[in-house]
Amino acid sequence: MLARQMCPWMCATCCMTKEYNCENATSISPLTSVCRDERLNCAAVRAANSCGGVFRTTMMQQCAKTCGYCA
Repeated sequence: MLARQMCPWMCATCCMTKEYNCENATSISPLTSVCRDERLNCAAVRAANSCGGVFRTTMMQQCAKTCGYCA
């Protein structure tokens, strides 16, 4: 619970928060699909704190696993 409140992105619990609820996103893969990254440099994207904000929609598609957008 504390991880969801204090560090949802870093703790990979974004989908559990109201702001990033995967059910209200139009571009997230269904939970039944395989969770994977489409880009090769997702670790660098995460290290640069670029998984959220204006990059959120794109990162949900390209770096879903590394950015914590799948269950």
